[in-house]
Amino acid sequence: ILREGFEALIIVAAVVAYLLKTGNEKRMSIVYSSLGVAIVLSFVMAWIMNLIFAGAAGQKREVMEGAVMLIAVGLLFYVGFWLLSNAGAKKWSKYIQSHVSESISAGSAKALWWTVFLAVYREGAETVLFYLALLFDAKSPAATSMVAAGFVAGLAALIIVYIVIKEFSLKI
Repeated sequence: ILREGFEALIIVAAVVAYLLKTGNEKRMSIVYSSLGVAIVLSFVMAWIMNLIFAGAAGQKREVMEGAVMLIAVGLLFYVGFWLLSNAGAKKWSKYIQSHVSESISAGSAKALWWTVFLAVYREGAETVLFYLALLFDAKSPAATSMVAAGFVAGLAALIIVYIVIKEFSLKI
């Protein structure tokens, strides 16, 4: 959760900082609604994936898990290459500014909403795939509680990182 959440957090924090710097605080509700929908849909995806995998047993389940992990690896490669292509600070800053300013100047909330939604949902979908694998391999209640504890600790760290990024990006 920490790694995937951090990737989404960078995009959300950049959008939030740009909106605050340009005096568009009234558009923050768009960002937060998009963020909320993406998180809820990530949990819905987890529930659906759990239903799909719960009915499978033995070798069929192993094949399904393997296929899901291959899809997850493909997503990781895609995201990795995408991040590398947008790694330059100036290029990344221009990318965020162009998408947000297009949305603001056109008076359209759609582009802003979709920019945040896709960033968060993409990371949420990857997180769901990895956590399903962890939970399937957790053979005891203690192992399951350790996965849950790691998830909660990661979320707490993400909240702290978001606050720090938001404050420092406004000052920078």
